[in-house]
Amino acid sequence: MAGSAALSYEGIVACVWQLGVVVAAMLFLATPAPAAVLGEQRVLVVRATWGPPVATDEQTRQAVAAASEFVRKSSFGKASLRADVASPITIARLQCVNRTGEEFYESRIAPARAAAVAAGYDVSAWNRVVYVLPSSRNEPDDACRDLSIGRGREALVMGEVSARAVVHELGHTWTLGHARGAECRLCRQDEYGDPFSPMGRGYIIGPGSDDFSAFEKLRLGWISKVATVRRGGTYSIGPPARASARHALVVPTAHGRYWLEHRAGELLVRLVLGRSPDPAYGSPTLLIGRSYTRRQQFCDRGVLSARIVPRRGGTAAVRVTVRPRRC
Repeated sequence: MAGSAALSYEGIVACVWQLGVVVAAMLFLATPAPAAVLGEQRVLVVRATWGPPVATDEQTRQAVAAASEFVRKSSFGKASLRADVASPITIARLQCVNRTGEEFYESRIAPARAAAVAAGYDVSAWNRVVYVLPSSRNEPDDACRDLSIGRGREALVMGEVSARAVVHELGHTWTLGHARGAECRLCRQDEYGDPFSPMGRGYIIGPGSDDFSAFEKLRLGWISKVATVRRGGTYSIGPPARASARHALVVPTAHGRYWLEHRAGELLVRLVLGRSPDPAYGSPTLLIGRSYTRRQQFCDRGVLSARIVPRRGGTAAVRVTVRPRRC
């Protein structure tokens, strides 16, 4: 039609390209950037209470010291914690909001933050601030549900302060999601079901100490050597405690990225989930395989199978089969 503006092929291409840029930018903004945690991390620990006993100086310092040693060891000396423990301060009993989102978070942490500022602490001067509050589990009409949380630059630990609680909540401030567990890829998930990671239900200290997973360490900037596997073969993985080793195999599939690593000769298979239920955190992981539970082999039919091939020394060989017909 005369006088009508016809959209040329070049114009269509330009529009599609611009739309792609906008979508990519939206996805970038919606996904937290990997949080490299390097060097000494200064942490202010603020204990606040409305009356019930709160952790003592000794309990607090012991927990943070153990947490710092765990971080130092897990990061191969690339990161550590240095804590300043503030004197206890008084706050009003928490009036929490039982809903999700920022209001849910702020109702728990804002009173302790405001009291710390009023007591003369410039909370912006530290890399992270950890607020320690007493347990509220046994109080009548409790709306706070004894819930510890970590978000942004702040973490809240309610109840007993421990190295595990400190590392777990700091992990959230470093954008790490929960380390989940399930019997299989399609099975019901346990939100804290990974017993090897402090972002699950790992206990951090004691015999057979746990560690951050290779996926978590890569996100934190502590390792860089992982190998992407797109075809079957035998691949070597070094021991987790060796900084120079290749720490994991990553197998991309239609169902997501499988991360294969080993601990003391046991194969661990995690699936990195596509999205996080909380936009403040990165993708959570799902532990779906341990070699001893499947006759020293993990297998997801039609996707991949893997098993450890014994070798001398600390390096393990992992045999990977892509798209196996049967398990």
